[in-house]
Amino acid sequence: MTQPTQPIRIIVQPKALYRERYGSEQNKTGKQVQRYIRAEDNQLNLEYPTIEILEEWRNITLPVYIRVTSVTVPNDNESTACVHPYPIDTDDLNVQKDSANNAVYFPITNIDFTNGRKRY
Repeated sequence: MTQPTQPIRIIVQPKALYRERYGSEQNKTGKQVQRYIRAEDNQLNLEYPTIEILEEWRNITLPVYIRVTSVTVPNDNESTACVHPYPIDTDDLNVQKDSANNAVYFPITNIDFTNGRKRY
């Protein structure tokens, strides 16, 4: 796999705190309210986490993805980061899911390359 020559630049961070949904939060049809990843409040008024996409990452022969995994955050009391126990999911049929590692892979599309950013 090709490694990016520059680190990923986060334009809008995901919310630091998020929680599992409860049964009482189901919608009227009985389906669970979806737990989409949301962004922190930001000056750009973007609702979802967003990263910069560089043209040099484009690969004509292979698809390009951004991996999203929910992890614990190291702090003064605990220095180890662990994969978060709550599952992360999306209804987006284009997303590749890796339940064993609690990760989802969002495809970076031609539109994302044109816009220079990917929101997920």
